[in-house]
Amino acid sequence: MDVYGIFLRTLRRIGPPTAKQRVLVAVSGGSDSVALLHLLLKLRESGPAFDLAVAHLDHGVRGEAGRKDAAFVADLATRHGLPLLAGRLDTSPSGIQTDMKEDVPHRTLSDHGGDTTSLPSEDHLRRARLAFLGEQAAAWRGDRIALGHTRDDQAETTILNLLRGSGSRGLGGMRLTRRLGEAMDASSSGAGPPRTTGRSGLPPLIIRPVLEIPRADLRRWLSAQDISWREDSTNQNPRYLRNRVRAELMPLLEDLRAGSRDTLARAAGLLQDDNDLLESLARRELSGLDSVNLDARHLASLPRALARRVVRIAASQGTSGPTGALLRSGTAADASPLDRPPLLARTGSAGADRTNRDSAAHGAVWAPGSRQVEAVLDLAAAGKGGQVDLGRGHVARLRKGTLTFAGPQREDPAEEGADREPLTPEQPAGKDPREGRKKSNKSP
Repeated sequence: MDVYGIFLRTLRRIGPPTAKQRVLVAVSGGSDSVALLHLLLKLRESGPAFDLAVAHLDHGVRGEAGRKDAAFVADLATRHGLPLLAGRLDTSPSGIQTDMKEDVPHRTLSDHGGDTTSLPSEDHLRRARLAFLGEQAAAWRGDRIALGHTRDDQAETTILNLLRGSGSRGLGGMRLTRRLGEAMDASSSGAGPPRTTGRSGLPPLIIRPVLEIPRADLRRWLSAQDISWREDSTNQNPRYLRNRVRAELMPLLEDLRAGSRDTLARAAGLLQDDNDLLESLARRELSGLDSVNLDARHLASLPRALARRVVRIAASQGTSGPTGALLRSGTAADASPLDRPPLLARTGSAGADRTNRDSAAHGAVWAPGSRQVEAVLDLAAAGKGGQVDLGRGHVARLRKGTLTFAGPQREDPAEEGADREPLTPEQPAGKDPREGRKKSNKSP
């Protein structure tokens, strides 16, 4: 396989880095990230002289092996004359310590001594990595964050999202590009929005230039050039579901049908395309207004797949204010009421441009989960007044045929990231959710 050729083809889809851009490469020391770094170095030799820096986070769960990984990455950065932005994750959820030095700080780490029950969860580690990369990109003024996810990772992600009951959006797996704020929201992070970085005033763009290359081909490419890498023993730990999918399920699928990894990755790409079309149609229905009130009868008449996306986008706009604007393509401040689709009750759009600017700067995007979206659609179809708890303090209310969305009055850390049970359509609007549940239980 022409690894470098596929890398270049993928970068053309992403948009190659320009001479004045700064690309922060997340390097764990494993084969995928080491290959990504060397591919970017090769690109810089023959193309635009963009800035490169290496970011490495020691998760603090592997003791001496983790320290050796950190030292390996530090040596790699030094040999290529690249800045190293290194950090270590403490055992506490928010305990990240960082340094911007040319060597990795060898502080005392918590050695779990093989006790896998004390290891942090996959979600916690993912959120920690994203928070760390966001902080380091902000400090370095980075425009892009390059991640070494491969075609194997894409297939595994699709399987994992299928097991979680995701819709087509989740089954589409990882995207080639994504703003950091969107990625942090998808991780259910309770942290605040990332700081603005780069010349564009936007959060850094996450890119995945090797997402279309199998891991085995990356390793062969490295071996052919006598480039070494580190092996992470936690990748063999069965406590993590992804590791079991990789070690047990994927080989079984390959045995049942050769090429299953590629098939899953291709299917993910097709689902992304389908989802993009539905998202575009949903935005057209909403017309990009700043304040959204939905006509429940028209919403119920839409195809279910389209209606789901309308609710997700409308909820993020209507309840989150600035944070929802990142999901829409533009505003309709100058549109005539006759140009607006029947789904929308007449609402103002003053301040839409400011909202877009604010949301772009913060990058955080909230949207309800699939269970909450289905509950909203059921509420609209029933046509009776009521409300649905969307989680994190957000609520959808149906009154006199109009569906509105309200956001939290204040942030409650205990509620952040909770996957709450949606209320039934019979829940009266304006009532306390707990009171409504009790009354509903007593009713015949």
